[in-house]
Amino acid sequence: MIYGGCGVYKAILIDVDGVIKQGKTLIPRVDKAIGIMRERSVRFMLVTNNSTKTPQVLSGELNASGLVIKEKEIMTSSQVLMSLLKQSAKLHSKAVSGVYVVGESGLIEELRSNGYTLTSDVTWGVVAVGLDRGFTYTKLATATRSIMLGASYICTNTDRTYPTEDGLMPGAGSIAASITAATGRRPLIVGKPSKTFFKQALRRLGGDLSVSDVLIVGDRPETDIKMANLVGCDSVLVLSGVTKNAAKLRGLYKPTYVFSDLYEAVEKLLSTPVG
Repeated sequence: MIYGGCGVYKAILIDVDGVIKQGKTLIPRVDKAIGIMRERSVRFMLVTNNSTKTPQVLSGELNASGLVIKEKEIMTSSQVLMSLLKQSAKLHSKAVSGVYVVGESGLIEELRSNGYTLTSDVTWGVVAVGLDRGFTYTKLATATRSIMLGASYICTNTDRTYPTEDGLMPGAGSIAASITAATGRRPLIVGKPSKTFFKQALRRLGGDLSVSDVLIVGDRPETDIKMANLVGCDSVLVLSGVTKNAAKLRGLYKPTYVFSDLYEAVEKLLSTPVG
């Protein structure tokens, strides 16, 4: 195992799938890790590229599993997509004309609750893509035709896979790859490793934080660790999810630390109280 020296962090951004849970099963000792952070007044937020659930639903599921997490302590890629639509006059204008969704309830509910009209037909407005376990040829065709007509193409994330109790399953990135192959267009990505995602998380954690105050913890080098390196944060790669061997990491994917799981990271790096 690779250990670094103990740093002082005021806030921690924590990935969910592969760090907090595998499918519906909590990863061992995550409750203890969260307890240490609360005890030592370290701000934290669970940040996930998974767009299939709203923070309310995810919070409820984690609480039912025995891990007490408040809704406000969760940020999803769907929420970042909503912020982008609101902040960009051009994208907002297009979205108002109709949004075609390739995705599940988390993304759909975020769009509806923010006042956007969803369409089941071809649109020149916006095509919003996330993980969709009901993805079909018809959805691929409608998304393709919309983008070719000029619709903006936005993807919550490009994770090729995500970890479950049964092993790795295809992620939103696999779906986006088929749409990109059909259209020749690459999507605007709002999830990790985008700087847009990090900036949104930093704002929610508090305006007094600098990049050096924040630690990012994740199991996926090309998203969590790459985002940390792009913005200049320290990072932890845990081996409880997608990545099982950190020996061959390189370039933008290199973490500051490698630990077996979230508990080991918190126990080692927060060995002294921080305020």
